[in-house]
Amino acid sequence: MATVPNSTKDAQLVQAALGYADHGLLVFPVHSVVVGRCTCADSACNNPGKHPLTRNGLLDATDDGIVIRAWWAEAPQANVAIRTGEESRVWVLDVDGTAGLKDLETLEFQHGPLPVTPTVRTGGGGRHVYFAWPEDRNVQNRTKCHGMSIDVRGQGGYVVAPPSDHKSGGYVWERDIGEINPPPAPAWLLKWVTNEGSHSQTLGAGRVLVVQGDDLASTPGAPEGQRHNQLCRLAGHHLQRGDHLKTVELLALDWAKRCTPPLSGNETLRTVRDLATSHEKGLNSLSSHNSQVSDDEVENLELPPERAWPTLHPNALQGLAGDIIRRIEPQTEADPAAEGWSSFSPAATYFLKETLLVILCTSSITSSLQGSQSNWGQSSRDCLMVSPSVLRPFFTISAVSFVRRSTISGFSLAMFFVSLGSFARL
Repeated sequence: MATVPNSTKDAQLVQAALGYADHGLLVFPVHSVVVGRCTCADSACNNPGKHPLTRNGLLDATDDGIVIRAWWAEAPQANVAIRTGEESRVWVLDVDGTAGLKDLETLEFQHGPLPVTPTVRTGGGGRHVYFAWPEDRNVQNRTKCHGMSIDVRGQGGYVVAPPSDHKSGGYVWERDIGEINPPPAPAWLLKWVTNEGSHSQTLGAGRVLVVQGDDLASTPGAPEGQRHNQLCRLAGHHLQRGDHLKTVELLALDWAKRCTPPLSGNETLRTVRDLATSHEKGLNSLSSHNSQVSDDEVENLELPPERAWPTLHPNALQGLAGDIIRRIEPQTEADPAAEGWSSFSPAATYFLKETLLVILCTSSITSSLQGSQSNWGQSSRDCLMVSPSVLRPFFTISAVSFVRRSTISGFSLAMFFVSLGSFARL
């Protein structure tokens, strides 16, 4: 559909819609983007310039020129959407951005090049590649085929067509569908997009992508007793494929009428919307999980500055405590301090504290048993000067206590109270 030189954008849109209809494509109007915002006026719109303007969405798609003119007379800025599937006899490979183009290049390298076919350059830098509808296959809508950045718009789907606008840019024909008829897709591509014989694909993080399943547009209605379960299954397939909620609602309402007896519209909409809410929560949870920092990013994070341990001035370590620390410090693994010996790691500090307490309690008992009441501190000094074989049990007790902190405090207290009792008996 070549645009008319010097025509306004509004005229281009309606003329394009009429041109598509002349080639047997069913069209309908969707919202457009003006000054970067969707014409639906919803500031939180998550599908700007792409969702339907008509009551029944793609089900209203037509090739009737009178209806098309009336639509664009009422909404001259509306974007043009083409319904895909058996009704328009086309399906579209939706290549998403540069990542999708690389994926498509990989596929062509593995299986062979695609034929010359009508192709649209999308606003996001991707491509819409049109193919003729196959007689022996039912091409369904799919998102992220086989984990690649390639979607499929088939039965029950639609694509936005040139010269429509999007927030990321306009749609432009690279090969106009008015000049080239869509060819059949290669056999390998049809097999790839339909994934024959398979019903699901695990993508990671516990997510399962439906890749082949029944469609609301083509599945017969269900009998009483099976309607609700069947609706949940079919609508769930559409939502998992990434179809817009409004589109799923319209397809579900149409399907509900084919049930025996027909399912009420209120119950149908409530079921679909409950499913959509649960689906959205699941996607948000997955997005949050995937947004966590990766292992590589963790490795590159800058560590916070190391906190300096508090130190004591050498003048504070006098008497018995100073003597003990000066004797034990060379045997510890504490980092050397600026002052030489007054900085200890928490482990060493804890070890020294408990060792000191055990030694003091032991020396107190020794003093009481020897009948010395005058200078138990001197007995502690003497205790430190005995052979290593005598001190080894007390250091062993402290080391074990350090590993089992709950035992250490109890043991040290017990020793302390025993020493107090020894003093009391004198």
